[in-house]
Formats: sequence, structure tokens, C-alpha cells
Amino acid sequence: MPAELSPRQRRVLDFIRRYIEEHGYPPTIREICEACDISSTSVANYNLRRLAEAGYIRRSDRLSRAIELTGVAAGFGGLVPFRLRQAPAAETVQVPLLGRIAAGLPIPVPTENLHPDPDTDVVSVPAELPDAVAARAQGLAESIASALDLVGVLAVELFLLERGEVLVNELAPRPHNSGHYTIEACATSQFAQHVRTVCGLPLGATDLLRPAAMVNLLGEHRGRVRLTGVEDALADPLVSLHVYGKAESWPRRKLGHVTALGASAADALRRARAAAAALRWEPA
Repeated sequence: MPAELSPRQRRVLDFIRRYIEEHGYPPTIREICEACDISSTSVANYNLRRLAEAGYIRRSDRLSRAIELTGVAAGFGGLVPFRLRQAPAAETVQVPLLGRIAAGLPIPVPTENLHPDPDTDVVSVPAELPDAVAARAQGLAESIASALDLVGVLAVELFLLERGEVLVNELAPRPHNSGHYTIEACATSQFAQHVRTVCGLPLGATDLLRPAAMVNLLGEHRGRVRLTGVEDALADPLVSLHVYGKAESWPRRKLGHVTALGASAADALRRARAAAAALRWEPA
């Protein structure tokens, strides 16, 4: 029989379970801290160790970045990645790929994550990268997709170090939050492209029609919320709003996003940030 949990440990376990149900992988330590009002990562790690000792979770001995909810906690097994994003990165670059990779297939320009947190709060395209760096990023992503015999959309998250080295941080073989801007900014959205690919249909064009920026709308309160400021946010005709319809909010949960088009990436980012600043999640 697993040991009795403290209120904080129950909150952490419940958050991990709900997060996995929504995303398919566990939250980061930082997300656990923010969602559960924990002041430091050491305190979060202590509570995770207690959950493991109590039999509610397991950490893999073979995979250093993995966590597993036991049958007691979740009723299912299977290790999923526990992403600890700590690297001396100058910035993060997302490279979306699609389809069955073949020689000559057009690869879209990299996107640039402008937020210091690699959980992608802000995305801007096209990225202001040297041509050589962009080519290395695209080549690396394409080689990964080829090795995986990819069918569908693959988002490759890369760390660009200050000395110009490109490192792979994460692979997401699905439509990804960092690619939501494609709905407005690209000839074919990542969602339509994914459906085309898995159905064996001809691929759509990957062209970026206009520079764009996306800002995630993150939860601020726990429980049910309503969004205010919509009219002000949409006063800019180049801004689009997407609300995900999630029934419950908690701090930093992704509840929607705004995408703005612009004459340049900087102009689009200014418009997107202004629209996001006009919006507020209020308790319902």
C-alpha cells in the first residue's frame, strides 16, 4: 500500500497526471514549481523523490530524463520523456518538417523562439539566422526525419549555442505549438499538411506567405476562467485569436494563442505582443 501523501505531494502528483493526459509527456521541473506554488527546483525534486519512495512514480535507471506514473497513480505504464531543459543555449530554433522526406523536398525556414524559457511562449518567423546556421539546422533535421522514416509532421527543437554549434533538444512527431503560426502565415498549415501526409495525399506548399509572430496565452488562475479584452486585441486586422476551449486553467497552462502578420518579423512580433497584452484571463 503506497504511503500517505502530504497535500503538496498530492498536488504535484495530480498536476503530473493531468499534464500527461493533456500533452502525452510529463511537465518540466519549472512547470511543476509554477503550477504547484513551489519556490525552488530542489523542493520540487524532494517531492518527486517522496512520490517515488511512496510508489506513485518511478524514474528510469536507464533513461536519465524519464518518469513513469505507476498503476497506483494513473492506471497505465510506459516511460515518457521528462524534459530537463538546462543548456548553455544562446537561443532556441524550431525546424518543422513534414511528409516522407525525399531528396529535393522543400524545407520551410526555421522558426525562432524568442522567449528564454524553451517551452515556447513566443515564436517569430522567419528567424534572423546566418545562412550557414540555418543550413546546418535544416540539414540536421532532415537527416533525423530520414532516419526515422518519418510520416507526418516533425518539429525539431534545436539549441543554438553562442559559438554557433547546433544541438538537438527535442523531437515532436506531430503538429507542435511552435508551428501554430502556419494557420495564418503559410500556404498550408501544419495541421492540413499532417492530414495530407498520413492519408498519402500530395503535400501542400510550405511557403511562408508573410512574416508572422505567435504569442501563447497562458493561464494565470486556477479553475474556470473567461477571456477579456478580445475586442481590443482584434482591433488590429492582422491579428488572429485562437482559444482552445480548455475547461480548467492553472498557472502557465496554454489556453490559446494570438498570431499576427506583419511587414517584417519584428513588426509581426510587435503586433502579436500588443494583442496579447490586451487580453486577460479572469476567474469565471
